Amino acid sequence: MSMDDQDVGGVLPSEEGKVGVVISHDRIIGIIAGIHRGKMLYVWGLYVATRVQRTGIGAALMAWIVDGIDDDVRVLVSVEETSSNAAAFYASLGLQRMKERLVDGAPTQFEMKGIVNTVRTCLAQSWVQTEGF
Repeated sequence: MSMDDQDVGGVLPSEEGKVGVVISHDRIIGIIAGIHRGKMLYVWGLYVATRVQRTGIGAALMAWIVDGIDDDVRVLVSVEETSSNAAAFYASLGLQRMKERLVDGAPTQFEMKGIVNTVRTCLAQSWVQTEGF
């Protein structure tokens, strides 16, 4: 399967989009989706299976999505207000809470922003090498 396939390619809004998937034992255990346009990287989805959270998979996916992007590019991530674990994870990468917003009647979310260089620095300082995923 490639990103050109109808089932998978529809995830990306354009050629600037990027999707990464981590598979273990024929099961998806992590996924990230984002788009880089100009001086902004918007990550609209980072999900890690509950049983493998806090093992470095989320950090590895973030490292992958910022790879090759200029240090001064801004990173924007939306997080559900009720997801304190996700908020703590992004804060550990140097992202800061920006503002609250309501999207299409969904639960209140807040946006976190940071700079790619900050994310890379935090990843380098706290990198956890994960075995067997």
